[in-house]
Amino acid sequence: MKPPVNVGDLVRLKEPDYCYGVGDLVLRVTAVPERLTEPDWIEIKGVQILWNGDRGNERHVRARVSALRDPRSRERP
Repeated sequence: MKPPVNVGDLVRLKEPDYCYGVGDLVLRVTAVPERLTEPDWIEIKGVQILWNGDRGNERHVRARVSALRDPRSRERP
């Protein structure tokens, strides 16, 4: 199955929708797997966008597929 996000997407994840972080997360996606290997979770890589719009650190995130499929959680360039 194809991943629900693409490189370049801006995703907004609520704290319960990703692992190993605190608070909501805004991430500009830089890498995704070619296909899903698990039905519920996906490993994505991206650059965190801070509350003031500045670029933060690169992050590796395990995110809920259902959250990423919600069109309100992502913006495509």
